[in-house]
Amino acid sequence: MPAALGVVTACNPSGRQITASENERRTEASRARLDELGVTTFPVAGGSRDARHLEPGFGLGGLSREQVRALGQEFQQDAVFWLDAGRVLMVPCGPGEAAQWGDWRERWIRCA
Repeated sequence: MPAALGVVTACNPSGRQITASENERRTEASRARLDELGVTTFPVAGGSRDARHLEPGFGLGGLSREQVRALGQEFQQDAVFWLDAGRVLMVPCGPGEAAQWGDWRERWIRCA
């Protein structure tokens, strides 16, 4: 794993719940956009600790926190995640300060 990486999704834009098929379309469009930009990605699902809410997204290597934030804005997200030095930050795509969410190992779940 890189020393720092970002996580972004394109699901549920602006915090609105949309259909599964629309989220799938947005995920594929975001994958195409990231490929177009030449961004190194790997699949990640972000969501609640109990895994009742999961959104497919992408881990992004080789980008700065601000570049990941800009992609979140492009994908109409309220926030993105930044993992650095073992800690998880939720970084708003609009105004506001990043919030620490603790150690990433405490939030990691393995999905089938």
